[in-house]
Amino acid sequence: MEAYLQAIQEGGIIGWEDGLEVCAEALPLLRELSVTPQDPEWHGEGDVAIHTAMVLERLAELLRIEGWRFSAERWFVLWMATFLHDIGKPLTTREQEIDGRLRIVAPHHAQRGASYLVYRLLEMGIPVRLVLDIVALVGSHHEPKHFVKRDVSFGRQWMLAEACDLQALYLLEKADMLGRICSDQQEQIEIMELFRMLCEESGGWQGAGLFGQRGLEGWYAKQAGWGADTLREMLRMTFHSESDTQHERLWRESLWDLAEGLYTRPEEAVSRAYRLVREGRGALTLLVGPSGAGKSTWITKYAGSSEVISLDQIREDVTGDAGDQHENTRVLHQARDRLKEALRKGRDVIWDATSLRRDSRSMLIQIARDYGVHTTQVVFCAPMNEIFRRNRQREKSIPTSALKRQFAALEWPDIHEAHRTIFVDAEGCTAYDSRDILVRSVRSGRA
Repeated sequence: MEAYLQAIQEGGIIGWEDGLEVCAEALPLLRELSVTPQDPEWHGEGDVAIHTAMVLERLAELLRIEGWRFSAERWFVLWMATFLHDIGKPLTTREQEIDGRLRIVAPHHAQRGASYLVYRLLEMGIPVRLVLDIVALVGSHHEPKHFVKRDVSFGRQWMLAEACDLQALYLLEKADMLGRICSDQQEQIEIMELFRMLCEESGGWQGAGLFGQRGLEGWYAKQAGWGADTLREMLRMTFHSESDTQHERLWRESLWDLAEGLYTRPEEAVSRAYRLVREGRGALTLLVGPSGAGKSTWITKYAGSSEVISLDQIREDVTGDAGDQHENTRVLHQARDRLKEALRKGRDVIWDATSLRRDSRSMLIQIARDYGVHTTQVVFCAPMNEIFRRNRQREKSIPTSALKRQFAALEWPDIHEAHRTIFVDAEGCTAYDSRDILVRSVRSGRA
């Protein structure tokens, strides 16, 4: 395994069969790609394994013909994301009638694949920072096409640039288009070139994912005459006496509003931000991770005076057993009532639950936003085998089957769900904090 990963980092071109041989033990879903069909009109080449092999070949050709050069880590991220980009298809492929015809579809396979990969890639020994960049590319690999076809706002372009290496995303998806047999291939390739032009003209082309040169820094929205630098500087100057937490909240709310098309000029964002400054001063911290991922240890270290709302504790109070799932609706209602009461009183709250589903996270974050408070999601990134080991050693462990269901239910969060996102590694150390870039920008007077 180590030699294989080293070969990729050193610029080696590894084919489908070699990748399958090395990775299938840690990623068993790979073995199912060869028996996962695709619609012949969109994928005349055959099953997902054949398609993936062709995509890897096209990627190698693109790099050679166009003369692309990447650092060892960026190349590793790009190759792994390309190799794994359709790993979610065995989980989502089904038949569906479209316009009177029975078609083979795989809805949301990009997001399902990203969620499947995270803890398994960590188990392979890949550093957290590289895993996050890989899954960002896998989860977003259809976004370039959507951006061009839907003519999205430059606020949404900024959000993609902040989360992904746009150059790697372009190469992955262009290789994805080239690595298939379909009647509209040339049209799809032209869409990818339009995506590249859009990024180049808007100034966000130089990004390198979460841990490289951030694509959002210096983004200049040519069509509007202003960009991220302008907005951050105006917010910083107008609200110079506010805390880092408040600046973070103002920036994120402004970015979300821009993505929804609620304003077109930075002056409008500043005007909208005055309302936010006058709102609540409490905060919600939402913990995200399977049982045994390290949430309790983190609470012990960082909770301070925050009120901890533990669903397990409420469940034990209600049923006498923290593992009893029969009264979950009642437990959740009590927990939400406690959250609202605490936020009304301006308290800081830590929500202690797995929070694996996106809809459960969005519900809680919306409650906090309704009360005008800052939100943070803390995402725990221990390897899968380590999480199973920790669970076995816990005083109140859950059945292995239940933990497996948690991994299956996971919907991996992205950095735009809350005002702040922190990814924590197996040792409880911060691997990535979205505040770091913003705080440096605010304090230095530049974005």
